Order: sequence, then structure tokens, then C-alpha cells
Amino acid sequence: RWEALPYPNPSAGSPRCLRGTGCASCLKRMLGCIVICLVSGVSSMELGFATHRWNNLSWIATCSGAEFRNFTEPLARAAFLTYTATSGSYYDHDYANATVPGFRKNEKLSRNPPAGMRALLFTNDAKGIGIVGFRGTDLGSSEPSHTSDECADSMLFENLPYQDLPSKCKSRFNATTLDYLTQAEEYMHQITQFYPKMDFLLTGHSLGAGLAVLMAAKYSSRGAGGNIGSEAQDTKPGEGIVRAVVFSSPSIKYALRNRLNITNLLPRDTIFNLADIYDPLFVSAVCPIDELPGLRICAWMSNETVSCADCYAKLPPDTNKISCKLCFKERHIYKHYNNDLVPGKRAICASDGCIPSPWNNSVSCGGRATSSTCRTNVAPVSHSYRAAAFS
Repeated sequence: RWEALPYPNPSAGSPRCLRGTGCASCLKRMLGCIVICLVSGVSSMELGFATHRWNNLSWIATCSGAEFRNFTEPLARAAFLTYTATSGSYYDHDYANATVPGFRKNEKLSRNPPAGMRALLFTNDAKGIGIVGFRGTDLGSSEPSHTSDECADSMLFENLPYQDLPSKCKSRFNATTLDYLTQAEEYMHQITQFYPKMDFLLTGHSLGAGLAVLMAAKYSSRGAGGNIGSEAQDTKPGEGIVRAVVFSSPSIKYALRNRLNITNLLPRDTIFNLADIYDPLFVSAVCPIDELPGLRICAWMSNETVSCADCYAKLPPDTNKISCKLCFKERHIYKHYNNDLVPGKRAICASDGCIPSPWNNSVSCGGRATSSTCRTNVAPVSHSYRAAAFS
């Protein structure tokens, strides 16, 4: 399994096969990893990465655990590399040239600035399919990566104008650098023009998940994939499908409405949000107000930790509570998704239009109503709670 992102001290590094092991043992493990990767690459192509299954992703909700893992593992790999193969706190030179099994990393069409939106492109030109991974927020100490992400979060998810950002943002970055949504739009325009018939599956974690969702929403009508607010139509491979399967997207409601001018629900079963049921970022996106309109939600039913139980004793959570900060580290950081959730039991997908327990109201779940314990008169938790309070 791929290594976890080092947290909370990104500069401390992470274990390697060669450290503390004998050469024979290490070689055996490396050969085993190669076999696993080859098998995983073939099975993922056969089971989850057949393009005729990308248009309408409803099958994800009911597929077997093995098929779910085979489909999500390459996406998790792509999300992992967006952290470790791009500049910032989590960069690791060992992964600079790494790729997703079965795909080629397209360096020319990937974006990796010192500050700004980062994205990696992995393509299988023979099959006409590509994976786009958008990077999440840098919560480490590397600069300018950390501060630019933090400021961009406020612009994108809190709908905060550039002129209203803190001085630390405006003194170091111009509005263009911090406008990750526009950068993502320009990036998607670039790659879809370069590959007009390629089918793309977008992914990412946290901030990266939000960008992937927003781009999939914008491009959902590309090719014959259906229009905003409609059901996805049957589409043949090579018609330019753009879909998204992401890990823990933050609230997208404001960006959809105010930046992309999308007010209708997204096309059904074209965007899936996979999250730990106790992930504070996920919880704050659905409670007290559902701010993931139209996304199909699948949740890993992890154990509720002591910290998370205390954090959610009163909703919405108190951002200053130590227990909530600990819950964030336990249930949101990508290490948890990459090492614990994706390799384990599959996530449980809620019925169409529902939010998984314990955040749903079983009486009116069909309307995406959230739990009655959520105080609907309280404003949704701001993204600064997720990005800054937990750093």
C-alpha cells in the first residue's frame, strides 16, 4: 500500500522499504509490490475503468467490495501523487516521476507551480481515458504553498472577494494566483482541447475534491453526457465524458451558484463523494445544511473515536474545541483515506438523494434533509474552520 502523507510533521519524512530492513527482505517486498501493482492495474481496467461505465456511475453504489477497491485504488493513487509529486510540504522526490498503474503521467499537461492550483494528468492514450487529480490544501509549513492554499480556500469556499482577504494573502499573492477555480477552468479547457475525444475521470482530496467536483459539474454536458439537472444519458466511449469520484469534498454550494452560475442539481450519478462518516469536513458540508447538491454520497462507516464523539456532542461543532481538531486529524487527513479506508471495506452508498446515517433524517431523507439534531438556523461551518483551525 502506498505510504501515508506524513502528518502532523510533514518535514519528518516517512518510512521506506529500505530503512531498517535487510536487502533480501526488501527485495522480496518490492517484487511483491510489483506483482500487486500489475494485477491491480489489469483488474482495475477490466472492472472499473471500462469507459462505458463512466457515463452513469450508479453501478458504484451496488458493486462488490473487490470491484469498488479496484476502481477507487487508482484514484487514490492519483490523489496521493498530487500531494507527494507536487511542490509543497508533502513533496517527496521518490514520487516525482511516479504514475498510476496502467497510465502515463503527462508532465507537459500537468500543473505544479510554487503557489497556485496544482493538478496532475495521467492518460492511457490507447484506451482514450485519463485521470485528472487536483491537489488538496497544504496544511504543512512549506511556503508559499501553505499560505496560498489557505487564502484560495477562503476565496473559493467562503465566497470571499480578493479585496477582503487578510493582508498576508494580498501582500504575497495577486488575485489571479489565488483564484484556483479560474485556474482549474483554464486547465480543463487546455486538456479537453488537447484531447477532445478523451474521457476524463476527475479526483482529489479536500480542496482538490472540491475543484474536481466543480469541474465535473461544469463539463457534465461535454460530449453526450447529459445536461445540468438531467439524468446522465448512455454515452459511447470516446465521446468526451467528464465525471468525478472524489475523497471528502467540502461545501460546493456557493461556488456552484455564485461562480459557475449552476443552480440546478447536478446530473444524477455522475459525481460521487466518498468520505469517512466522521470526517469533520464532510460533516460540515451536510450539517446543518446540505451543501453538496446532487452529489451521490458514499461513506466509510469508521469507528467513532473519543475525540469525534466529543466534537459532535453539540452541532455544529465548536471549532475551538481540541477534540474537534483531533477528530480532523484522525478522520480527514489523506493518510487515513489512503492507508485505512480505500484498502479496507467498501464505502456504503446512501440511496439517491440521501445523506448516510448518522447525519440523515430517516423520515425525510429523500429530500436530502439532514439530521433533526442539526440546528438548521445555524449558518454552515466556514471553510476556515477546516483549513486553518486544524493546521
